[in-house]
Amino acid sequence: MTTSNGNFYGAVASSIFQKTSAGSVSTIYNLQGEDGYTVVQLLQASDGNMWVLTSDGGPQPARPGAVFAVTLQGSEITSAAFTCATTGCSPTGRIQGSDGAFYGIAAQGGSAPKQNPLGTLFKIDAGLAR
Repeated sequence: MTTSNGNFYGAVASSIFQKTSAGSVSTIYNLQGEDGYTVVQLLQASDGNMWVLTSDGGPQPARPGAVFAVTLQGSEITSAAFTCATTGCSPTGRIQGSDGAFYGIAAQGGSAPKQNPLGTLFKIDAGLAR
């Protein structure tokens, strides 16, 4: 992902790295505990921060997924965990809508009445303006 500062950001295993336009590569953030271990997506949101989606973060034992913001310098500033019954589990991707909220798909969970919860659409309002 290329961001507004012109650098490239990516994830390998449980690390987020930055590659500058000069070609220097460095790890800026290592996922920790409830962040999760598998980065699904990086997205630079309207607040200028990098929002990270993991498929296996959040509270144990379920580890339903997590979304959190990291500054482009690598400091975590906010986070939210998924809950299987409402936002779903194992999120697979998301976009930022015109209202500033994040929308996406979770491969498991949801709250369909009288059915097996086999995934759902989710909305996370992080309070961001668009």
